[in-house]
Amino acid sequence: MFISPDKKKRSLFWLLAVAHLFALPFASPFANAGQQALPQREPRDSFPHNAKSNRNQFTRLFQALDGTQPTSKTSSWKRLGRFIFRSKESLYSSLQEGDGASKASLLSRLFFNHVTPLVQKASTQRLDQTDAYHVPVEEEMGSAVTSFSRIHELTKLSTAQKLRGKGKDPTTIDSQALMLGKALLLFTKRNLFITGSLRFLNTAVQAFPAILVARLLRLVEAGTASPPQKALVAVASLIFVLTVKTVLENAYFDLVVRTAMQVRGVLAGMIFDKSLRLSSTGVILPAKGANSTVGTGEVMNLMQSDTSLVESFAMQIHTTWDGPLQIALYTALLYKYLGSSVFWGMGVLLVSIPINSIGLRILNRLTRSEIAARDARTKRTAESISNMKLLKLQGWDERFAQGIREHRKEELGRMVKKGVVRALLTAYSSGVPSLVLVVTLLAYVRQSTTLVASTIFTAISLFNQLRYPLFFFPMYIDSAANARQALHRIGSYLASEENVRYVSHQPPLLISPGGPLGGSVEISDGNFLWSSESTHDEKHGAPALANVNFKANPGEIIAVVGTVGSGKSAIIKALLGELKPVPSIVLEQAITNENEKDKLSKNPSASDRPRVVMHGNVAYCSQEAWLPKGSIRDAIVFGREFDEERYNAAIRDAGLDRDLSCFSNNQSSKSTSVLSHDTDVGEGGSSLSGGQRARVALARALYSADDTKVFLLDDCLAALDASVGSMVFERLSARLRKTNSVAILVTNDPSIPRRCDRTILMGKVAASSSCSTIIDVGTYDQLEARGHNLRSVTITDLKEVGDDSDEELLNTEQDKFSSHKEVAINTDPIKLRSLGESIVSNGTDDCHPDPERFQLMANCPDYMNDESAIVHQDLNKRDGIKVELYASNETQGESTPYSIPLTSEKGATSLTNTIKSADDSMSVGAVPLSVYVSYFKAVRKPVLLLFMIASFLMSNGASFYQQYTVAKWTEIPNLSNAISLKYMQKLVKAAWAVSGFLFLRSFLSMQMGIRASEHLHSQMLSSIFAATTSFFDSTPSGQLLARFGKEMETVDRGVPESISSVLFCFLNIFMSIGALAGVITPGMLVPLGAVTFLYIKAMALYRPAARDLKRAETKTRSPVYTHFAESLRGKDIIRSIPGARQRWSDYHRALTDKNLEVFATVKILDRWLSTRLETLGNSVVLTAAVAAVLLTRAGRLQPGLAGWGLTQSLAITGLMTWAVRVLTDMEGNFLSVLRVKELTQMGSEVDAGSLATMPREFSNPGEALRPLLPPMITQKNLAPLNSTSLVHSGWPWRGNVQFTNVSMKYNAFSKLVLRGVTLTVPAGSTLGIVGRTGSGKSSLLLTLFRLVEIEENGSIEIDGVDIRSVGLKELRQSLAIIPQDPVLFSGSIAYNLDATGTSTAEGMWAALEAASPSLAIQFRKMQGLATAVTEGGKNFSLGQRQLICLARALLRRSRILILDEATSSVDSTTDREVQGTIRREFVNKGVTVITVAHRLDTVLGYDKIAVLGDGEVLEYGSPNSLLLNPRGELRRLVDADRQNKRKGSRRPIAPVPAN
Repeated sequence: MFISPDKKKRSLFWLLAVAHLFALPFASPFANAGQQALPQREPRDSFPHNAKSNRNQFTRLFQALDGTQPTSKTSSWKRLGRFIFRSKESLYSSLQEGDGASKASLLSRLFFNHVTPLVQKASTQRLDQTDAYHVPVEEEMGSAVTSFSRIHELTKLSTAQKLRGKGKDPTTIDSQALMLGKALLLFTKRNLFITGSLRFLNTAVQAFPAILVARLLRLVEAGTASPPQKALVAVASLIFVLTVKTVLENAYFDLVVRTAMQVRGVLAGMIFDKSLRLSSTGVILPAKGANSTVGTGEVMNLMQSDTSLVESFAMQIHTTWDGPLQIALYTALLYKYLGSSVFWGMGVLLVSIPINSIGLRILNRLTRSEIAARDARTKRTAESISNMKLLKLQGWDERFAQGIREHRKEELGRMVKKGVVRALLTAYSSGVPSLVLVVTLLAYVRQSTTLVASTIFTAISLFNQLRYPLFFFPMYIDSAANARQALHRIGSYLASEENVRYVSHQPPLLISPGGPLGGSVEISDGNFLWSSESTHDEKHGAPALANVNFKANPGEIIAVVGTVGSGKSAIIKALLGELKPVPSIVLEQAITNENEKDKLSKNPSASDRPRVVMHGNVAYCSQEAWLPKGSIRDAIVFGREFDEERYNAAIRDAGLDRDLSCFSNNQSSKSTSVLSHDTDVGEGGSSLSGGQRARVALARALYSADDTKVFLLDDCLAALDASVGSMVFERLSARLRKTNSVAILVTNDPSIPRRCDRTILMGKVAASSSCSTIIDVGTYDQLEARGHNLRSVTITDLKEVGDDSDEELLNTEQDKFSSHKEVAINTDPIKLRSLGESIVSNGTDDCHPDPERFQLMANCPDYMNDESAIVHQDLNKRDGIKVELYASNETQGESTPYSIPLTSEKGATSLTNTIKSADDSMSVGAVPLSVYVSYFKAVRKPVLLLFMIASFLMSNGASFYQQYTVAKWTEIPNLSNAISLKYMQKLVKAAWAVSGFLFLRSFLSMQMGIRASEHLHSQMLSSIFAATTSFFDSTPSGQLLARFGKEMETVDRGVPESISSVLFCFLNIFMSIGALAGVITPGMLVPLGAVTFLYIKAMALYRPAARDLKRAETKTRSPVYTHFAESLRGKDIIRSIPGARQRWSDYHRALTDKNLEVFATVKILDRWLSTRLETLGNSVVLTAAVAAVLLTRAGRLQPGLAGWGLTQSLAITGLMTWAVRVLTDMEGNFLSVLRVKELTQMGSEVDAGSLATMPREFSNPGEALRPLLPPMITQKNLAPLNSTSLVHSGWPWRGNVQFTNVSMKYNAFSKLVLRGVTLTVPAGSTLGIVGRTGSGKSSLLLTLFRLVEIEENGSIEIDGVDIRSVGLKELRQSLAIIPQDPVLFSGSIAYNLDATGTSTAEGMWAALEAASPSLAIQFRKMQGLATAVTEGGKNFSLGQRQLICLARALLRRSRILILDEATSSVDSTTDREVQGTIRREFVNKGVTVITVAHRLDTVLGYDKIAVLGDGEVLEYGSPNSLLLNPRGELRRLVDADRQNKRKGSRRPIAPVPAN
């Protein structure tokens, strides 16, 4: 049939062949639709081998489409009819079910008619993510990532074997990128084959329009000698070919976009899964030149940017072979029409290839440098957003913002260099067709004396087609360069070393028949290195633990104690499998040869490798409580199956039963807390207080299943006050012993070790600064009997050993107290409410510091009456376990301490229910005109915009002038050399003008984008750093990082490119319309006007759907990044919980699927639009062709101008389609500008719930007081308008702090967390703030730094100056704070001590030595002040980080020092050293010290103590006066604390089971 002389048969063959190829990309979804009806369906990648199987395949296909079984009455032709045609009702049914094309007919799939209901729906209502079409089952990430992971592993093995056979290293960056690229090709091979076939057919079809135009022009040139029917048949053939091209092209783009989308999804899934298997301290990636550490920001970049770069290249991958194929095809056709002269032009084309290769290498280098700069900016941005509270407390926000701007400036500078190279390549590649045309015509004229219009304009049409592969080739080169670098980075990350699995998990032990199973832990030959990422030792890591051997038996609770940095947390990490196990010989070499680690043996003997055996699953509670965003119930259950009994038990044993009403039968009816199970904890638990976060994290560990028998608790009770901590420990220990579970508990609490079965004493190895070991193991008394001074690490000054010792000690302390005097100071009495409603006055008590004063509980005789002070109240009995709470004697009608409402300091419920996040407040509807205007205003250089537009006009004009010159040239009947030379000179000049203006166009567009994006980024950065803390509480960091990442990348590149495309496209359209109207006939304006009207109608239908879904795509993208960022912070917890890693991976893949569904639907909308617009464009060609035939036959049009008109009509077909697409793309890109602008529109906090407005801090002097000035101006002491002069005058002069009627809530909609607090802190005095967890202690400190503004009727004054009249920067830099969460930033020790860089090295060393001499010595042995700090300071223990924060405060030398649980994570000895440093460096020098503490011993020696409860001051006065009140709140707290210590000192020694 193919060679049949019968035209009808040949046409039928081609029609069937094309139809069969059309069906290829759609066969898979159809087969999926019938999956349930076809249990024996052939595999996806299998093909029929004979006609019978082929027929059976299509039979099953029709059955799948119809949902019917084969019957004798159902003919194949009817099924074929259903396959080709489908009713409108079926299309709407597919829309409702979200199936998309799965139930659509063949014609509907070819022309995307199944999308029409969705477009029509968008015209009447807003679309959201639920309207997106579902991803086919085989393309869902759950199966795709697993499949790709398997392919990747097999590819790595085979490729590594081949590389080794060639003598190459398979671990290099290029090798890893090669392996990843091969795996991607194998994974997508089926789709690549289909898309390649479609692309090949499309390329073949693209040549036919030029051939048909040549035939049509020959018929036009023949004039009346040729019958008009032949010309009209040629016109019909041209339209048919264009229609086929439309169908093929859109089918190709539909499938290639889905393939590229799947590539992005599987790479993101692989990165996520890999992240959960890597160390939590970061990863070191090999790089050319120097290795780089990858933190959260860089890993986020891998998922956001690098996967998108690979996706972009995947959509262009067929250009690799299709570009040369098109060039070869068009060259062959040009040779047919122009002869050998075409080779002169091809010679020019071949010369361009080496230049493009050189450009590719240059772009590669520039891309690497740009990526490095972007990573540095992203890393610092992520650190800043995650730790914004600390930056504001330290007054470093402006410094960090400036640092990010510097990184941004460097990034933009590298983008400019890259942009210049791209502009040169674009100008050269775009100018090559013009140069080729000139050279070819010059050679052709020398061979022929006549120019025939049909020949020349066919050649021009072919040259126009040749222009596209050359025009897009620079983009392909740029995309290939970016994808290559992305594959290098992703491949290196996926190949990075994972944690070695050395922990053996065994089933629980059977202790006794019928009894509960038990757990145990045994570690032997425990020699470990820190992961190389945490120490910047790129090969081996620093020594961590040496010769660790111990066994924990069922039911044992083992305490781990030691000084700061002694390796307590390292024990927990080793048991979790987070360290690097090595034989002893490697560890010894690492200790003795720390400077020669590269010489360590790579394959040492495994005879003494560490061995860790655990019987039972593990539950882990970290030192820093990590909670994912969600409700309290979600945080505890953590994706596991909900069990109400187990949930209630976990809440109770974690001490949350008084915070939550957790029992359905009202067993905790006394709870009055505002917290509920559905309270949103905020990102990282930001909506809860520190103690509440710790207990929720503990409840998550206790919610484990019955087979969880090993509990690893890393100082998780440090954030709790003494009473709550003791109660939680008692409940926890009772539960563990009942279930025969084993617990390893790291603690700095002096009351706990004696209450444990055994104690592990940790210490440093003498020869190493980083390696620790077990000093001894035994019961507390056994260790003391062996000569270990455990009091230095576990016991405070209260030596409670027995009754006799108590009495002796109390007599001693009474003597101390009786000899002490207080000096009076005149202050106004402040009356405050106590719990018993009695009034306590501070009268004229002295507030002058005395460092030697030590106030204790022995202040009055009746205080020692234990019966009146403490009773053991049996609160509840559960499962036979008696758990004791310590409370006041309720027979006297007093409330227990736990009857005080424990209010969340952040008012979480109100906050999250009323204040919208950045994505929630995203505007809807069309992008406002103001956004476009604001973008062009951001350029801040109108002349640049004018020159850019002029360059577009000149480049397009020069191109049109070139073609017009050729058209006039063909009208000359007899050519002479002089005439040819004249026209040739014009063409050469036009060609140079095209290239020159193309360079200017690209360069000026790039400059416009750089200037605008720099300004918008700076504005957004300033707004983010000026936002209130409530904004960060309600907005996940992933949303903000997406704005600084993906959205800014679109603003950097996508917006300028889309603007350039719109200008280029519309200028070409206007010029083509002018050519058609002016050359052919003005009557062409009528059909052009009609077509334009239809274009506008189609765009009006398309834009609402595209706009809504693109906005939905952005919204579905942010949760992916937020979830990923959370998983990076809590990977240790996720790994420790059985099945949690898979659940988090599944959730990530579900989020990715939702995002890809919306993305795919947007792209299908593009195909729907393209088919309709190209069909309209074909009608323009039809009109122009018919007009050309008729007008030339009438003698009203010359053949040369007719050829030019047809060429322009062919061009306008693609241009008008492209116009709508680039307009829509530009609107989509400007959505990114809108999202950036939304974060620059600052307003008050009340306006934060409205759209596109975010709350702003009152940063300027006096700004917070302006609403109060008219009625209260005489009552306020205002600072000078320039608060800098106030600070330069020495303010704070003395350090007096006055809180007057201070009330505060965290946002305009939440409840008050402070109520009428009034306190006076005289200059140079010390104030301790104590209270139950969640009582408002930290909130009070936040008001002093104005992180949250107080209510209007209160005030806070420092040395008589209302702090609201002082600028925020000056206020915060005038105060010093050691925060509750010690945060360090990636960089050096010097950078973390003083990020501003104003301090000297001598001052920094002095501060370090004053904070901790041992820590200073450790740094001197390392790299000094240049010692590296990883992201978050993860390479230091929590206690070491707190000491560095103390040194930071010492360096500031402020008159006011704030300590917020500053020593909660250090041992008692270090705590005493810190307190001594504070007395020596601050108190003795007249500095005012305000301390929030759970350790009452820390503040009992202070001048004043304020007891807070439920946001109010329950008591205030000197410790002496407060302790004299037997019903006082401080007395209750001290009683509970002393009782805990007494329990710790009197616990009977339990027999220790033999090892």
